[in-house]
Amino acid sequence: MERYADIVLPLAQPAYTYAVADGLDVEEGQAVAVQFGVRRIYTGIVWRIHGRRPDFPRIKTVSRVLYDRPLLDARQRALWEWMAGYAAEHGLGMHVHVSETRSEHESCLQKYGKTPVALLDRYGVWVNGGTAAHCVWVSDADMELMVQRNITAVHNPVSNLKLASGAARVPRLLERGVNVALGTDGVASNNSHDLFEEIKLAALLHKGIGLDPAAVTARQALEMATINGARALRRNTGVIAPGKTADLILVDLAAPNLFPCHDVEADLVYSARGSNVVMNMARGRVIYEKGEFFTLDLEKIRAEVEGYALPRIFGSVRGGGA
Repeated sequence: MERYADIVLPLAQPAYTYAVADGLDVEEGQAVAVQFGVRRIYTGIVWRIHGRRPDFPRIKTVSRVLYDRPLLDARQRALWEWMAGYAAEHGLGMHVHVSETRSEHESCLQKYGKTPVALLDRYGVWVNGGTAAHCVWVSDADMELMVQRNITAVHNPVSNLKLASGAARVPRLLERGVNVALGTDGVASNNSHDLFEEIKLAALLHKGIGLDPAAVTARQALEMATINGARALRRNTGVIAPGKTADLILVDLAAPNLFPCHDVEADLVYSARGSNVVMNMARGRVIYEKGEFFTLDLEKIRAEVEGYALPRIFGSVRGGGA
């Protein structure tokens, strides 16, 4: 088999190496690459070298055969250990999607006798802390471990509801002392990527689930979007104060949906939306103001999406969706 490690290593080391370095053909390599989350990179390489995409029907068959191979499990463990070692060596935290669905959580328990959080801890993934996206099905024991290892739970309420994954037990996570931040997940499972939508839903969802109007307060929801997120990323920001990095936004409180403002926190959580932001500053630099993006060329981006990306992904421009 032609080896592609030299091309992909800078992008996906060591996942690709474990996936295809020992003689698998294009389709077999792709099947393993799927398990490591580097399918898109692999497909692009095959396209560049062979002028074709891998045979996906065959990939499905090969993937079913490979999934339960002890060798693949060994590769997974080696990958986790390598990544954990790299993170520890460079003072970095790991970011992993964890216990998003019931099937993921229960399959891990059945196969390994441990929850995903505990299994990753066994191989050193959390040795330097990190962020765990979703955490919908984490156990109380997982929460204790998350506090011990300084792991932030990243709540993605919109995505979790759209995909019917469930709802993370945010009040319980907060009660146990876990740092909880907010995320959007990917565009396919969120669509709008409006963080204000996540803030509002985080504040409302758990009130309804727990039949408790104080389950997650407006202030707690804002903290998840600001200071808790800064903590998760280990950045000296999240609040406007002397000595802090100037990451901030300005919101037009005179907008019809925000006026009159009786309580700023409640106004931001329950009434605001992304379109109310009139200025965005990152590290002291204004990157957006009153409809103008200073670091993006929107026309060029639209042209590249419509003229290059969409035709190569779908064969032609198309819309739709759930």
